[in-house]
Amino acid sequence: TTKIKIAFNKTNNLEKSLDEFIRLLDKPNVHEKADIHSFLDKQRYILSPYADLILSEQQIGIGKQFQIDFLIRRPIGAYVLVEIENPKHKLFTKSGALTSATSHALGQIEDWQEWIEDNLPSVQKKYPDISSPEGILIIGRAATLGAEDRKKLNRKNINSRGRITILTYDDLITDARAYIKSINDNLKNQ
Repeated sequence: TTKIKIAFNKTNNLEKSLDEFIRLLDKPNVHEKADIHSFLDKQRYILSPYADLILSEQQIGIGKQFQIDFLIRRPIGAYVLVEIENPKHKLFTKSGALTSATSHALGQIEDWQEWIEDNLPSVQKKYPDISSPEGILIIGRAATLGAEDRKKLNRKNINSRGRITILTYDDLITDARAYIKSINDNLKNQ
């Protein structure tokens, strides 16, 4: 029917935006704020296809000390704090330790989480359902991870038990493609 054709065209547009996103990530001089943040702000499904609400550059607390790149509210009311870093950053050093860029970004998310938990009543005035939000750090590309690094990343994410998850930009792309495929598969069955 016509409605299904329109829906397929829309998912085709989502696929095109993902391809555009990959080209952006591949640019040699890509910048996380000027390029990536503004792109993700327009194509929010890449960040979280299941979000109830996605807010860009949200301040919690006083001033800009705690400014979150994206604040996601899921339909169940859970909040997620998202920090984006440059896709050119590596996650691990040659010796297998977290790079300073990765450690710094993780520290930022931990600071936000701690501040929110310490100041919950005042934060809940702006975000009523928030409590103990998860964090997501998006940094680097999957191609920079060897088998051992991928294993370490998986172990780190498991050990954080959902408090902070580290994703590469390629992980975002994989999730977004799976979301689009799921929609298309459902449309085919209509």
